[in-house]
Amino acid sequence: PVWRDEIAALRCTERLVRIARQTRARIHVLHISTAEEIVFLEQHKDVATCEATPHHLTLTADDYARLGTLLQMNPP
Repeated sequence: PVWRDEIAALRCTERLVRIARQTRARIHVLHISTAEEIVFLEQHKDVATCEATPHHLTLTADDYARLGTLLQMNPP
């Protein structure tokens, strides 16, 4: 199941970068979960760094059939 899709994740990350620029702050985005966010943040290295968790890097939607709700995490 999808609760928040890639578009929602990217929009939130874009908003964070916009706020960082407006306030002249640097940000560190935790738990990146989409390729779209990584591509976006590569263009904004001057204000943002990021990290991903092991399960976001290694598990896929296909694993849900085997592991069920054990795979549910927030963000998606």
